[in-house]
Amino acid sequence: MAIEFLFCEGRLLKEEEKKRKSLDQLLLEKGIFPHLDSLIAPRIIPVGGKTQITNFIKGYFSSPKVGDEPALNEYFAFRDRDFDLQLKTNDITKLHFPGSKRVAYLHRITIENYLINPESLYRFLSSQNGDLTKFGILVLDDVYEVMEEAATRLYYYTIARHTIGEIKINRPIVKSTWTKDSGHLPIDCSEMSCLKEINLLFQPSKDYNTTFDKKNIQSIFERNLEMLPENRYLNRSNPNDNFLTWSHGKDLITSIEDVLSARCRHNFTLGDKWWDSALESFNYANFPDLVELRNIINGTTPLEPLTT
Repeated sequence: MAIEFLFCEGRLLKEEEKKRKSLDQLLLEKGIFPHLDSLIAPRIIPVGGKTQITNFIKGYFSSPKVGDEPALNEYFAFRDRDFDLQLKTNDITKLHFPGSKRVAYLHRITIENYLINPESLYRFLSSQNGDLTKFGILVLDDVYEVMEEAATRLYYYTIARHTIGEIKINRPIVKSTWTKDSGHLPIDCSEMSCLKEINLLFQPSKDYNTTFDKKNIQSIFERNLEMLPENRYLNRSNPNDNFLTWSHGKDLITSIEDVLSARCRHNFTLGDKWWDSALESFNYANFPDLVELRNIINGTTPLEPLTT
């Protein structure tokens, strides 16, 4: 049975609003739906943030306009993995179902991660800037070196975000960073600085009165270093298991912009045109978990029936 209602992250936009749709919606519409076997695409329903999915779905199907529709077994939801699942030594590239079998976590940290690759970045930079020598770029391999430089800067910060994500499970802390938000990088991303910031984050406060032992923080941080050693993190041969998967996509783009800015000696940003360009060349078939998602949406992979 094909999925009729597909819930994802992002805002439900009114027709008169001119703001961009979420990348989740755009990836579905431009990257996955054109390849569906079914002629009928599901209804995409953005729910807002990832933490709202379960309650939003309950509220949606309890409303009068859809309450009488036979929708119980015709919905599915997916969300960013973010830093809400623990790192593993051999993390299989597939959808993850830590709770409900109708709410899947993507394999990569965010939806942005699926659009970042050296080929797309090289194509975009060439189309927008012509001569790339100001960035120290002559060939495609040079773009990968830019991305590796950006990723290396993020290594300990990425480990820190995974550590915070593991600690905050079942604890009242929402963000997995001490900065303003994802894409806002710390000035100092060194191991020592990241550990210091994690310890400060888990100090008692008026909103959070439980101290997490520094030895436990250090232990989790070191275990994540073992789980994601730098040679695995920077391994070019497996983009489904390197920084393109395990760093936050917004952090990675900001770091890439920083590297390019330093090379051309002025402030450089990729902007929304970059995401539009990346979507044009996106191929879901390169990602086993998105193939799995497509098959679930299309009804090729059956789901266990839900009961009331």
